[in-house]
Amino acid sequence: MRRFSRAFVFVMAISTAPLAHAGQAQGTVGKVVVGRLGYQVFVEVIGSVANFPCGTPHPNGYNFAFSTQTSGGKDMLATVLAAKASGATLYFTGNGTCTLDPTIEDTSYIIAM
Repeated sequence: MRRFSRAFVFVMAISTAPLAHAGQAQGTVGKVVVGRLGYQVFVEVIGSVANFPCGTPHPNGYNFAFSTQTSGGKDMLATVLAAKASGATLYFTGNGTCTLDPTIEDTSYIIAM
């Protein structure tokens, strides 16, 4: 019975632990910076940002990050720069992790509105 109680408490603790949720943002592109390693791109979204999973926001306002080491990242950069130049609205969805910078969410995808 004692083993069952410990197992029950463990399962309950795990099931009620907070889960990382992907962030979303919709707005125009503010600042864009390529990081010092040359492949990280950090983007500031001017508009609504929700469900930020990275704890403390970046002090310079960057919300989303991605790497240009993949073809998808290069496509994201082209989309962001085109939207920045035209003033178009973008919709960002993160993936709930912050691996390129601990204060900026990794980007899952970007939709041009």
